This record gives sequence, structure tokens and C-alpha cells, in this order.
Amino acid sequence: MTDAYKGQAGVALRYATLYKDGSVEIEDMLNGVIDKKPVRWGMMTAATIELIEDGKTAILTQGGKKLRVEVTTDDKAAKFEIVPATPPTETENQNKGYNMLAIVAIPQYERGQLSIRVVMRPE
Repeated sequence: MTDAYKGQAGVALRYATLYKDGSVEIEDMLNGVIDKKPVRWGMMTAATIELIEDGKTAILTQGGKKLRVEVTTDDKAAKFEIVPATPPTETENQNKGYNMLAIVAIPQYERGQLSIRVVMRPE
């Protein structure tokens, strides 16, 4: 992912771990963060999103199935928020029926590092 963050971070990596119980852990790591701004991680979904446990957990529901998504990053302030997926102009695809499940995290600027971890578990 480093090319996608050119000019914003020196290195950007994504790790995915699949577990036997059907859960998935995603970890995004940024090193050499250049700009001193918060970083937003997000995933688009057509599922209904419910935030619980002070925003540390989200329950996604679609078609009678549920997925528990948890923030497991070390940043205690990191939590989920629901962001509309509607772009700013009507000429763009309006993504009707979609929202973004997002996390805003603050890099550790003295080291220029950021790690965001999310675990997804079927319910």
C-alpha cells in the first residue's frame, strides 16, 4: 500500500490473519508518517451498523447475518464512527444504501508510526 500513501508516509503495510473460527484480523501499519494529521481507516458496507461498547465494537447486520467488528489497536482513543458514503458531487456515484465504518487514529508523531488493528468475527 506504500504507493497509495506516497507523500503521506514512508511505508504503508497491511496484514491479514485468518483464524480457524472464521474471524479475520486486519492490521494496517504506517511508518514515517509525514503529516501531523489524524488518519482515517474505513470500510464500506451495505449492512446496518450498530455501535456498542463506547464505539470500540460495531455489529454489522445484513440478510439475517451478523458480523462483530472490534477495534483492537493500542490507541485507546481509537473508536468506530459511521460516516456517510455520499460523495460531494451529484455527478459521482452516490453509493445509495452504503455507509462507511471508520476509525480515526492519531499517529505517534515522535516516531512517525501508526498501527490500526480490527478483528471481524461472524456471530
